[in-house]
Amino acid sequence: EYASELVRVDSGVLAFLRRNAEQVISGEIDENDREMVCKSFNSVKVMVAQTADAAISGEEFVRVLTENAKLSKDLRPVINRIRAGVRGYVDGRSMIEEWGDQADSLQQTLGCTGLGD
Repeated sequence: EYASELVRVDSGVLAFLRRNAEQVISGEIDENDREMVCKSFNSVKVMVAQTADAAISGEEFVRVLTENAKLSKDLRPVINRIRAGVRGYVDGRSMIEEWGDQADSLQQTLGCTGLGD
């Protein structure tokens, strides 16, 4: 379900980021609000970093689960379901990293250096 939701919101997140940048560039957003846009891009980058940390923990958890599955055949079906769920979370990381790359690129385009950090 998590992976499906990520796919569902992916285009919206990317469009949101691009549209904010376009509004700054066109002057639709004034200089005061430009800082808020820069901060929102930074928030996306913070979320990406947190997701990366969680994915590393998730990968370790899957490794431990795999070891435990060898100990009990009764637990294997449950462990396999948990592993599949965690794997979906870990696999979604690349999509979220794309949001961070986009936010970083747009921050550079808008000259957000020192703003929103």
